[in-house]
Amino acid sequence: MTEAVRGRYVLTGDIQGSVIEDGAVVFDGGTILDLGPFSEMQAIYNPVKVYGSPNHVVLPGLVNSHSHGLGVNLLRVGPGDEPLERWFINTWYHPDGKRVPIFYENTLLDGLQMLKSGVTTVVHHHYFSEANSENHLEVMNLCLQAYKDLGLRVAFAPFIRDRHQFAYLDDGAFISSLPAYAVDSLRKIGKIPVRYPTAAQYFQAFDKLRSQHEGDHTRFLFGPAGPQWCTPQLLKEIQERSELEGIGIHTHVLESPMQRKYGEREYPGGLIGYLEELGLLNSRLTLVHGVQMTGQEIKKLASAGCKVAHNPSSNLRLFNGVAPIREMLEAGLSVGLGMDSTSLDDDEDMFREMRLCSILQRPRRIDASPIPSSVILHMNIANGAKIAQFEDIIGPLERGKKADLILLDFLKIEEPFIGPEADVLSIILHLATKRHVDTVFIDGCPVVEQGKSNRIDEAKLLQDIRQKYKLKGDDPESKKLRRAMTDELIRLYSAW
Repeated sequence: MTEAVRGRYVLTGDIQGSVIEDGAVVFDGGTILDLGPFSEMQAIYNPVKVYGSPNHVVLPGLVNSHSHGLGVNLLRVGPGDEPLERWFINTWYHPDGKRVPIFYENTLLDGLQMLKSGVTTVVHHHYFSEANSENHLEVMNLCLQAYKDLGLRVAFAPFIRDRHQFAYLDDGAFISSLPAYAVDSLRKIGKIPVRYPTAAQYFQAFDKLRSQHEGDHTRFLFGPAGPQWCTPQLLKEIQERSELEGIGIHTHVLESPMQRKYGEREYPGGLIGYLEELGLLNSRLTLVHGVQMTGQEIKKLASAGCKVAHNPSSNLRLFNGVAPIREMLEAGLSVGLGMDSTSLDDDEDMFREMRLCSILQRPRRIDASPIPSSVILHMNIANGAKIAQFEDIIGPLERGKKADLILLDFLKIEEPFIGPEADVLSIILHLATKRHVDTVFIDGCPVVEQGKSNRIDEAKLLQDIRQKYKLKGDDPESKKLRRAMTDELIRLYSAW
């Protein structure tokens, strides 16, 4: 059944920033047949249904290149934003870090927020931190079911680490530096002895999930936490599997200043050199954050065909700074955009994330210009598709790709006035927000209409979360433990 989506402007999402005025995208069976001026598409295909109007803008579905699926962000259940390494301690060891598990609802809420901001594909880096792989299989199946129920495409990257639970230091050495009462507290909550899943457990769970879920809506990536948290043996095993099966690797690298310092102290070539020695620098690798990269490292990664998932809000909120995105783009690195479940307003608004990326990348020079709006959109759409390993079916609008589309209400965007000389790409990048998203299509099917999901009862979901999300609240012992661990972290890292 041939259908079409019409708009005053159709933004194709290509690097040139192509715009079709009074255009339409025609699709059948969820696949794009053609796109062009509306009058031509109408005459050639005579679609049985036309969505949109001359008061809308059409663009490809957006991609969130890095998320953890946290609809209820950690800010809502414990301490607020802090430098990354302190943030780990003050969230992971807060009593509500072991909150009542509502994994399905939490992921459902996060996915719903993304959908309502025009995101149709997400990379979900999922924590897999305990030895009990069967429990985690259950949890991961719940998360995947949430995406299925929403209709969202997901690249699912189960997380694994096998060292440095507390700091960038041997676990035993860090524990021995703590006061006796802190060690006793860690023993009580089951963090001593430190237990990590084995590589065998990880691959067994990964293979089982992949056999059950992989398809056009769900793909899988290996998700090692980061080289600072993984032993060479674990990373080698992941690299061998990645090379053998062509599976991508999604991992946090050089997010914080302390990760930079750690790499310089431990390895002659830093963390990037460490990854290079292990054979990980190739087109299957996506480095998440990369805030602390040097120009030389950027060139090396570009030469190897690596990709970067950039998270501007998260980088600022966790005191890590501004990533050198201009240098990455100039070097030829494929950079996508993510929200890291820590967006600027905790509302998963991808338009604001793109805008923040653009504004932060403005040099203080009289001859400077902003990164073109077409490039920012292309980063999200095309590079995001590569990072998620969906580039065969999604990306810039073209024949044969899936009809993952967004309709924006242009009348709301242009209030009170937009002049005829204004550039529509810049208008969308700098004025649009999730409140302007009218309809979202995945496989040509509307999953959001008039800004609301047609699959999920949002009011009921919020009520369920309020009822199920039972918090323990803080207590003196937990506060004392976190204070002792934080003091030791500050002492340790200040010496660096």
